Order: sequence, then structure tokens, then C-alpha cells
Amino acid sequence: MGRNAVPSLAKLLHTQVVIKMSNGVVLEGVILGYDAYMNAVLSDISEPEGMPFSVIVRGEFVESIVPVDKSE
Repeated sequence: MGRNAVPSLAKLLHTQVVIKMSNGVVLEGVILGYDAYMNAVLSDISEPEGMPFSVIVRGEFVESIVPVDKSE
């Protein structure tokens, strides 16, 4: 991969992931789509006492994206 290459999220599409943002926010949800800048649409996010919702995550603020291990 080149120095400025963006890793592909194709393997994580439609799977449950945890995204850690540069401001310390951690989101868990399902990746519905993404683009070449690693902007992503994350759905099925829920807060402790709230309804599930979706967000668009800006790729420049993403520190890590990790698939959720469903075996735990």
C-alpha cells in the first residue's frame, strides 16, 4: 500500500464494528457504506436509553476501525 493509500473497508461492509475517533468518541455500529476518503455511514448505533440511529463519520477523524468479535 502506498504512503497515502486508504485501506479498503470492503471486508467490513455490513458488519458490526467499533470506530474510535480522534476526539475520543467510540461508536459501535454496522458499516453501510464508505468512500475513498474513509468517510463511512454507520447504522444501528444505540445509546443506553435511546433509539438506534445512523451517522456519517468523517474519515479524517477516524483513528481505528475494528470488527466486533461476535463469539464473546
